[in-house]
Amino acid sequence: MSSAALDYRAPGFRVSLSTWSKFHFFDLARFFNERGMLGQIFTNIPRFRLAHEGIPQSLIESKSFPALLNYGLKYLQLPCPAWIERPLAWAIDDGQQHFITRRLKECDVFIALSGAGLFGGRVTQKRGGAFISERASSHVLWQRDILSEEFGRHRLAAPFFDQRMVDKELKEYAESDAVVVPSSFARHTFIEKGVDSTKVIVIPYGVDQKVFGKDVVDRNDGEFRVLWAGQISLRKGIPYLLEAFSKLKHPRKRLRMAGAVHPEMRNILRTLPLDNVEFLGVLDKAKLRRAFNDSDVFAIASIEEGLAYVIAQALAAGLPIVATENSGAADLITNGVEGFIEPARDPSALAERLRQLSDDVGLRQTMSQVALTRAAALRGWSQHGARYLRLATHLSHARNRKVPFGG
Repeated sequence: MSSAALDYRAPGFRVSLSTWSKFHFFDLARFFNERGMLGQIFTNIPRFRLAHEGIPQSLIESKSFPALLNYGLKYLQLPCPAWIERPLAWAIDDGQQHFITRRLKECDVFIALSGAGLFGGRVTQKRGGAFISERASSHVLWQRDILSEEFGRHRLAAPFFDQRMVDKELKEYAESDAVVVPSSFARHTFIEKGVDSTKVIVIPYGVDQKVFGKDVVDRNDGEFRVLWAGQISLRKGIPYLLEAFSKLKHPRKRLRMAGAVHPEMRNILRTLPLDNVEFLGVLDKAKLRRAFNDSDVFAIASIEEGLAYVIAQALAAGLPIVATENSGAADLITNGVEGFIEPARDPSALAERLRQLSDDVGLRQTMSQVALTRAAALRGWSQHGARYLRLATHLSHARNRKVPFGG
């Protein structure tokens, strides 16, 4: 790669972004904006909800009516039958795509969350720029397969995947100059589904260390506390986590679960062991930080996702991690160092790791120290942004030369 290709501060270099929700894209937008490189960021979140994101309002593009309608339905939690919700979701998506096409200014690189970038990517490439599609989870077909299987295990109808949305994502994977995923696990699912391995790039998430970190907590109650944070759903492997915790033999144990209960779990939870399990509900960042610091171990049993960035948050609090391979944990921790990584859908293996950590205080303390070191090495979101910038710059210079990234 030439030195010019690594000139991150090339005059006039512009990167534009597109996302449905905030997710981490506003962290990435701030990174580019601080360097004078942010062109625009497209979102369906109303501008008034983004006033404190540190992005100039002039760079935020939000189509007012669909954005407000989508936001209002979610905020009010109004019941919406599928025959209304699904066509509405497609209409909002289609309207946003055409909005991007009309409003997108010239940029060197267009980065879009999967499903939010096909039209904008095509416009950018036609103008000579590069298109990066970011998939925050596993390949959409891999995801559909494993979730259908998991729902079937519980005699539930498979989750709905709008075939139009699926087809659009598949076109994004095929037409983009690179597909960014947050973990090696996610990358493997793309390769398994036939995507060229040279275009699938792993860029793990960071952690906001101003929000999440280690606090001194005085605890002498002898209770072994395991924390889970995130959506309480089948996708997150909650039945396997609850079974693993029930297998743990400890005189004073507690599993605390922070997050919203997904609708499919309401009846399933009644059939699962819930002794010494506490549901905390949805916590704001301050309360979540306290929950991390008031726990001994963080456990995650996901059967599918890109990378659970709650793992990075737990590392910042110095918590040993017990995780499944399908959580993407291998890109944030080393098995046996900051915690343990076990196969998905294996509650016995998870239970054994919880037992090991509950019995060995010295091991917990050692893993806690290396967890803090690992979290510090992530350097917040700056490392994530720097890796993205290197890829964006490379693609901008090498798009027509078919040079593999890093080659």
